[in-house]
Amino acid sequence: MLSDMKSLKEIFHQEKSRPYLIIVDQSSSMFFGSEHAFKSVLAAQLASLIAWQVLASGDGLSAIITTNDQQHYIPLGYRQKNTLKFIHQLNQCNQQLNNSVPPSSTHLDITLKQAQQHARSGYSVIIISDFLYLSASSQQLLYSLRNRNSLAA
Repeated sequence: MLSDMKSLKEIFHQEKSRPYLIIVDQSSSMFFGSEHAFKSVLAAQLASLIAWQVLASGDGLSAIITTNDQQHYIPLGYRQKNTLKFIHQLNQCNQQLNNSVPPSSTHLDITLKQAQQHARSGYSVIIISDFLYLSASSQQLLYSLRNRNSLAA
């Protein structure tokens, strides 16, 4: 009986909380900065702060970290373990970043298509990027994502 109550409480909590999808650009276009910090480092720091705030508010977190040639997806989770997994993957992507190979011109489109698959509706989607490779098709994908979710970029 007690385990049934815990399950019901967890289901209720997940139904009333809002899922978040954080998209973080860690491509070589972000490997640029001033004397204070690289764009990629600031993006990682901001994404980490947002992730901790999402966890503290009891909401769910999922994430996509995009690099020059890969997208790393962290599935929706409501626990600290999920947030730590996201930050660990973000740190790995940031450490591997270099400017030797530019990202493909469609890397943003690929990431946004993946976001549409995972954030079907009702998500708060936060995109942290310099949008250097924003194209007309990327804009259409952003509009579509915004129509079904709350979008901040």
